[in-house]
Amino acid sequence: MATVLAEERRHASPWRRVLRSEHTAGWALASPAVVMFAVFSIFPIVWSIVLSFQDNNLLTGQAEWIGLKNYQALTKDPIFLKAIGNTLKYTAAFVPLSVVLGLFVAVAMNRKLRLMALYRTAVFITLAISTISTAIMFLWLTEPTYGIVNAGLEKVGLPPQGFLADPNEALWVIVAMTVWGWLGFDTRLTMPFIKKLNPDLGWFYVPFAAVVLVGCSNAVNLTDGLDGLAIGPVMTVAFCYWVFTYVAGNAKFADYLQITHVAGVGELSIFCAALIAASLGFLWYNAYPASMMMGDVGALALGGALGMVAVLAKQEIVLIIAGGVFVVEAASTIIQRYYFKFTGGKRFFRMAPLHHHFELAGWPETVVVVRFWIVSIICALVALSTLKLR
Repeated sequence: MATVLAEERRHASPWRRVLRSEHTAGWALASPAVVMFAVFSIFPIVWSIVLSFQDNNLLTGQAEWIGLKNYQALTKDPIFLKAIGNTLKYTAAFVPLSVVLGLFVAVAMNRKLRLMALYRTAVFITLAISTISTAIMFLWLTEPTYGIVNAGLEKVGLPPQGFLADPNEALWVIVAMTVWGWLGFDTRLTMPFIKKLNPDLGWFYVPFAAVVLVGCSNAVNLTDGLDGLAIGPVMTVAFCYWVFTYVAGNAKFADYLQITHVAGVGELSIFCAALIAASLGFLWYNAYPASMMMGDVGALALGGALGMVAVLAKQEIVLIIAGGVFVVEAASTIIQRYYFKFTGGKRFFRMAPLHHHFELAGWPETVVVVRFWIVSIICALVALSTLKLR
């Protein structure tokens, strides 16, 4: 039979061989994304570069090739140089201020001070509203005529300021607004199924977040032991957080479902969707027998990405449920290691991580992979059910 198939392939036309090729099928799946990326990203960039070497008359449509003259004129343009200078000033002010003030506020929030409730509200209110709402509120506060800030300055005998209406002050007002908007970060945990239980970790949130990132990254790496095994749960977890990030980024949905609203985190739903699409393309070549391996570079990066999305979406605990396969794989390795150490060489599992245990139990590799996928889908459905069940 194999000889007949080989003979048919040898006599098949080149066009037919191309159509039957695995590479053709893979490119067919990837082609919609490639075409969209080329049309909406690569082409505009290339065309903008071409236009930068021309002198275009928008009224007549005539274009003249002038080489580097536009770039030479740009280096002498005071507006361009002013914009570069403002960008550097903004970066130099925003980065250190956000770090130093964030540390100062974190310490202050854990002290017993008068009017602490008012201080916490002022710091964390930007987490409860959208970025546009934060900007509008800041505009009201700094309005030169009736703003609260100028009213306070007059009370202490200081002259009123122009703020955004003053070109000399506008940049620093924008720095202050963005620092305020990014200053606070909610250190409370969202507990699945128990919406009113939100323990505040305070300073301990920093090592907790580190454990989530490192743990998730290494758990995915441990799971990557069979063809297609790790990428399946990666997609189910990414789909789960695609929903969570969109819901958490929408104030109305978050309030209705009683989860923490995180302004701007809805943008991560695009990242999760892109991660799913890229994983599907990778799975085409990683399915048994794999012609492409994930390796440490892919597994550690994907695990870290999922952990970071969970932290930013304030759904860290749900990751234990959604990534149940990763948790079990990592736990089996830990149990095997310490059981072997404390019992003088005995093994709890036939082999760790857990997927190798089932292989030694007689399960074929493809059966292990598909059944782990099924478990991962069930875990993702249970995690999504926490949105409504409480």
